[in-house]
Amino acid sequence: MCFSAPVSFTASALLIPAGLYALRLAYGQNSSYLPLASIPIAFGVQQACEGLVWLSIEADSSTAVNVGAFSFLGFAY
Repeated sequence: MCFSAPVSFTASALLIPAGLYALRLAYGQNSSYLPLASIPIAFGVQQACEGLVWLSIEADSSTAVNVGAFSFLGFAY
C-alpha cells in the first residue's frame, strides 16, 4: 500500500479474515481451490509486515526495519 502504518494494518485486518472465509468455502466445496483461497492471507501477512516497517521507521529502530523489510521482500520473491 505504501501509505502509512494504519492503512497497512487495516488492509491486513480485512484481508486475513477474508482469506480465512475463502479457505473455509474452498474446503467445503472443492479442495483444489485451497491454494487460490489462501492468497488473501498471504497478502494480509505482507501488509502486516509493511505496517511493521512503517512503525519501525517512525521509531528509528534499524533492527525492526530490517526484520519487517526482509519479511515484506520475502513475499516479492
